[in-house]
Amino acid sequence: MKKFIMLVPYVVIIAGFLLTMSCTFDYKGEEKPNQAPNIILANSPPDSAVVSSAPIIWWYAPDIDGWATLYRWVDISINSVDEATYRAYQEDPSIIPAYMWVEVESVYSDTIYLSHDTVNALADPPEPTEHLFCIRAIDDDADTSSTTCVIIYRTNIPPTNMKILAHPFEEDTLWEGLPDEALWDTFLVDTLWCLDYTTYSWSGLTFVWDADDLDDPVIMEYYWAVVDYDDRGNIVQCSGDPAYHYMDDGVDTLDGWITSSSVTLTNLENGSYVFYIKARDDAFFESERDSMPMTIISPIVDVSDTNVLMDWINGDMDFNVLLIDATNSNFLSGIWDPVADSVQAFYTDMMNMLEADGLIDSWDLLEAPDNFPNSGSSQWRIPMRDLAEHNIIYWVDGNATDANTGLTLSIADQLGGYIEMGGRLIMDGRRLMGSSIGSNDYYSFASRYMGLCAGGLCYSGGFTNPSFSDQYFGGAVSVFPNVYPSLYPDPDRAPSSATPGIVPAVGRLYPRQPAYGMPYSRVVYIFDCHESINPATPEYQEHQNDGVAIEYVTPSFRSAIYEFGFYFMKNEDNNGNGIPDVEEAIKKAFDFIKTPPVLQEEEE
Repeated sequence: MKKFIMLVPYVVIIAGFLLTMSCTFDYKGEEKPNQAPNIILANSPPDSAVVSSAPIIWWYAPDIDGWATLYRWVDISINSVDEATYRAYQEDPSIIPAYMWVEVESVYSDTIYLSHDTVNALADPPEPTEHLFCIRAIDDDADTSSTTCVIIYRTNIPPTNMKILAHPFEEDTLWEGLPDEALWDTFLVDTLWCLDYTTYSWSGLTFVWDADDLDDPVIMEYYWAVVDYDDRGNIVQCSGDPAYHYMDDGVDTLDGWITSSSVTLTNLENGSYVFYIKARDDAFFESERDSMPMTIISPIVDVSDTNVLMDWINGDMDFNVLLIDATNSNFLSGIWDPVADSVQAFYTDMMNMLEADGLIDSWDLLEAPDNFPNSGSSQWRIPMRDLAEHNIIYWVDGNATDANTGLTLSIADQLGGYIEMGGRLIMDGRRLMGSSIGSNDYYSFASRYMGLCAGGLCYSGGFTNPSFSDQYFGGAVSVFPNVYPSLYPDPDRAPSSATPGIVPAVGRLYPRQPAYGMPYSRVVYIFDCHESINPATPEYQEHQNDGVAIEYVTPSFRSAIYEFGFYFMKNEDNNGNGIPDVEEAIKKAFDFIKTPPVLQEEEE
């Protein structure tokens, strides 16, 4: 401690000496004045060059005693001011007003969007527009360089061939040769579904476009708009809406012109609209527009709407069922087949039972054409309004023949679109995935919307497509007996020419997805061969325990297929719970189908 105290005086003396010496130092010579930077065009069209697209001009500014911190450039068209003023600016750029200069920091290039505004700009060949481009630099001492200028002539050919390349309509929609707008009122346009937002199963209404430009512009911009069909001046949505601003906005981020060549539309209300698209090149010349009419319908249950989801989760959702009877009376002449009226009466009784028990709020009946799906009814479609007003479809088919059964392509497309919107589908009958739908289209519908193994899209081994039994089905054994009762044919409703009590033409189904995670498929009923079938025979080994009913779950929709037909089963209380088995099974099917959409992975 004493040593430290003794050192303090010496430190003070040395510090004072250094302070005194610093005050006596005398620098010699004169301070040199700041030298302005020297602006140089590094890459620019030569003086008096003619260009057909916006040039990207590069520059730099050497500074021997500092650095350039700012650049100011100006582009003046000879048509933007009177010619005398323009020539004066050309002679003496220092008189160009300050407001005309564009200031940029630490940027060494820019795209100069030279206008093409000559009176005869659209002449052939186009008359060029003369531009004066000047640039100067400012250094860190605020000194300005001299101004360097160049004359550039601009020509331009407007963009052409503005075309909508892709649209949300069906592939077979005949857009080639679309009538003139004056004839649109007589042109049948497909109706499109629309939700407020995209979902797991619905990706929106996407339009893709392109345009040609012989000048190869440095940027091509587009402007789209959706307008009211009956009031074309009423813009409903457009690329200028904040909701559709993109990272790739065009030259002016606020004018609605974008560089994106596609858009995905959502949140359109019921009605008819026209989609317009036009292009603009880097001289701000616009193309002719392309257009497409469309009709929009939204389901009453929009699963993308948070309020709808909360109502569903809280038990406040109304369930409206559309019972579609596709039983074809032309196929009901054989000994296997039921009477069409009895099939419809059975299912209307089931709907009334569900409504009385509070499982559904209302139901309506829609009958398919009597010869469906035979030729002559192949173009039949479910009215879109009927689909939109019902959140559950119960499709029943009492047919039992070996050919011309199932769905048509147009109905499969409709049901697929309905399911994508979050609609729920129950299919009940035999040969529901029959031969009337083409194989590729069947694969898409069966796999994507019903969760079936089809076209190689399979979770487990086995058949890759449904296989139809002939005279072997003797019952549907429940995989979940605490949920679904096992069901067995009613001999009075399902007679067979070979053995009473066998239901023919029952399809064997296989799941696409494993029975866990999301999405998933699960088998709920399996094939039980009739007691007359010897377990040692190949027929028994091929059919026993294969699936005959599958439930499919995704984050936004559910579907179920019961391939044996509830109508043909005994409606008796074999469980002793006071509820006939078929009624209980159908109730459980509705419990499953009514479960709300999920936003995260569902537990098994």
